[in-house]
Formats: sequence, C-alpha cells, structure tokens
Amino acid sequence: MDLMHRAGGPLARRLTGDPNRWARDGALVGLLTGYVGPAVVGLGWTLSAPALIMAGMCAAGGAVLGVCVADVIERSRGRVPLSVLSVALPGLAATLAAIWAGGTAAMTGSFVLPSALFGATFAASLVGLLWLPYTVSTALGLPRWPWVAVGVGLSPAITWLAVCAASLL
Repeated sequence: MDLMHRAGGPLARRLTGDPNRWARDGALVGLLTGYVGPAVVGLGWTLSAPALIMAGMCAAGGAVLGVCVADVIERSRGRVPLSVLSVALPGLAATLAAIWAGGTAAMTGSFVLPSALFGATFAASLVGLLWLPYTVSTALGLPRWPWVAVGVGLSPAITWLAVCAASLL
C-alpha cells in the first residue's frame, strides 16, 4: 500500500463507497417501511396526512442513519473488531432513532416513550441484520438493491416486533 492510500489522500478508496448512496438507500428503506410497516399492523393503507408525515420522517431519519452508519464503519475500519461493530452499530441506530422518533412524537403531541422505544427497536433490528451484507456488497462492487429490498420486505415483521416492545410500556 502506497503513502497516498495510508494517508487517506485522493487515491484512498472508501470501503463504504459514496455516502450519498447510503443516504439514498436509507431514505428509501425509511420511506417505504415508514408507510408499509404501520399499514400492516393496523393503521390502514391510506394516504392520510399522518401516514405521509410518518413516511417522510422515516425517510429523513433513514437518510441520516445511513450516512452515520457509513461514517462509523469507515472511521473504525481496521481499528475496531467486527464483534464490537456488530453491537455498536445497532446501538447507534437505536439511539439515533429513539431521539428522532421521540422528538417527532413530542412535536406532534404523541406518546414520546413508546414512540422512542418503537423507533429504537425498529432501527436496531434493521441495522443489526443488514449493515454487514450491505457493506460487503458495497466493498465488492456488487449490487446493493437486494439488501434494500430485504430491509423493506422485513419491515412488517420488524414493525410488529417494535409494536410489541412499545406495548410493554
């Protein structure tokens, strides 16, 4: 490895690729899961204002989370063992989602604690399951859309899990 790669110069290649793609894919998963997940567990398949606001907030949160996860992976590359990342990344996702969902609930007058628990459970589950295969696909130059599709496909089951966790309160 030459000096430019070690120094992080212009020739250095990011393992995680373009952060904008992580933001795009996170926003897409957030948008679709923010609408599909709640619809499946009983909120209905309507284009009501609350459903669209939820989908939009989940899209924005997914974009932010995608960039944050990519940045943590990139910064910890070669320094942090995979076992630590396997716990730290879902923890980061849970924290960010709890703050995002709790803050959104507070602004709209909803229940803050159940919303924060729902967001934390949902984000930690998705990130915990998908960060490694998504990163490997990125590093190898393989298509990432299958992992995005898996994330969207899992959203009803993960939503049900998150609703169960939030109902414990």
